[in-house]
Amino acid sequence: MPHYKLTYFHLRARGEPIRMMFAIAGVPLEDHRVEFQDWKDVSKSASTPFSALPMLEVDGVKIAQTLAILRYISRETGYAGPDNLSAALADSLADQYADFTMAFVPWHIVNVGFVPGDKDALYESTYIPARAKHFPFFEEALKKSTTGWIANTPELTHADVFIASGIEWLTRVDPNADKLFEGFPLLEAHYKKFFAHPKLEKYLEERPEGTNLLTMPHYKLTYFPLRARGEPIRMMFAIAGVPLEDHRIEFQEWAEYISSLVYSFVL
Repeated sequence: MPHYKLTYFHLRARGEPIRMMFAIAGVPLEDHRVEFQDWKDVSKSASTPFSALPMLEVDGVKIAQTLAILRYISRETGYAGPDNLSAALADSLADQYADFTMAFVPWHIVNVGFVPGDKDALYESTYIPARAKHFPFFEEALKKSTTGWIANTPELTHADVFIASGIEWLTRVDPNADKLFEGFPLLEAHYKKFFAHPKLEKYLEERPEGTNLLTMPHYKLTYFPLRARGEPIRMMFAIAGVPLEDHRIEFQEWAEYISSLVYSFVL
């Protein structure tokens, strides 16, 4: 059997459906978790295909992108569906869930502090409409399923893993998570069915909590509205996926800040 090594941050997020897929398949996985401060070394060494994580190494061959990794593992372990048509249906549902998550990125990046903004307004203008649009697609797929799995397969597929893991994340970040499944009883039943899967039991009992982006330290950078010396710092935070308050001051405001600085200059 190949040696599988997953490299991702000490988060659930995009790495968690991959870890769950390996647990369900019963395939050993080296779960290499890097801290945000270590990401600098990872990226500088150009060790990832697209300068991003997660990354799966299969006997040293590197694969990026969560869904690509999930599809590969599901095919290798018999969880892609019984035939190509089932696999394509599972792919389409997983891709649709990915579209859903992209639709509310403006709210998410404000909610976790990546950028400033009105998170309540964005919640109402992006997340709520996105959920109202996309959840019915998954509910309808489950209405057509006689097995309880999203693509009507005898056993779960990577689509079930990706969607259920994603919804678990929503239960942690949606301020109205208690109403998450209102109007979607089959999606709620699917979520419960997935997390009651006997092959997940041990993993769920032992998995680490991971870093909660909502409780990370608050980082604030103060610099002029220039790139110059401030830009590598901004880039480092962006690469690490760590929220940064990017406070840019005009030159005429400089005098107000001198007394509050460590060495009376910015950077």
